[in-house]
Amino acid sequence: MLMDLEFETAFMGNYSKFAGDLIRSARIPILPSPEFNSWNHAAVPHYLAAGAGVMLDSYQLTADRLSKVSRVLVESPLCVLDDFAEHKRYDCDGLINFTVSAKSRIYPEGPAKLFLGPEFFPARRWLREVRTARQSQDKRVPQPQNFLVIAGGNDREGVTLRLLSALSRISPQAHVCVLTAAAANQDLEKVLSGFSTVNRLKFCPDLREPMLWADACLCGGGLTKYECAFVGLPVAALAQTAEQQADTEVLASAGAAFDLGLSRLTTDEDLEARLRLYVTDCTSLKRQIDCGRQLVGARNPQRVAEPFLQLVS
Repeated sequence: MLMDLEFETAFMGNYSKFAGDLIRSARIPILPSPEFNSWNHAAVPHYLAAGAGVMLDSYQLTADRLSKVSRVLVESPLCVLDDFAEHKRYDCDGLINFTVSAKSRIYPEGPAKLFLGPEFFPARRWLREVRTARQSQDKRVPQPQNFLVIAGGNDREGVTLRLLSALSRISPQAHVCVLTAAAANQDLEKVLSGFSTVNRLKFCPDLREPMLWADACLCGGGLTKYECAFVGLPVAALAQTAEQQADTEVLASAGAAFDLGLSRLTTDEDLEARLRLYVTDCTSLKRQIDCGRQLVGARNPQRVAEPFLQLVS
């Protein structure tokens, strides 16, 4: 989105192969930064142009680490992407939390300007294009036959296999597109062999075509459910963490997703029962499409980029 607004953009950090491939597929450079291995950022300013803005997003971030980063980036506006308001302080210039529960989180007082809520969801260009294309499609919502199944780049809980196994018992005639970074295994291959057709994606720089093709999405509870809500694709989430589950529950209560539960606390029988309810209730699917589009990211790109525009102007 920043590139669409003609900002010169680059990534800095250490990334998994999956994440690195996604960044490179968008033709965004990754700056060399060995210091990130030890969270020693003293040399980082040498990589930045004078006054360059910095967006920081890491599951390894702590309040102390953020303070260290802030001290060495005194010449650069610093904005943090956050999900759960877990830290005792946020030493930064701006903070973005685009989750549906962001405005109910209690953030400590501090210097950061807060930009909270799904209206700040940073949809990439291809997502905006999918949203427009799906809006022009037939408004009638049939019982789903084409399923997109995604559990992210790190399926720690085996969510992909569980979702596909339950779906195979409910709708073996379904057509499935599954995106997984996991290695092939016999259990997964056996389940996939039972569907009418299967398109297995190892790596995909964007999900434009799968999201236009799909009638519904089954996911692991993270960012994907926001992407689906934004484009108007019905989505059901089987969360991999307690934090994801809490977020899914709020999104589901707003009508923008379907809650399949927290994976480790949901039995196969309960998962199948919930999934059956989800795929057979066409009225709820249509309502979910409308709620998702209204709730997530219903702003133009420049409005969504407002936090960063304010900080670097």
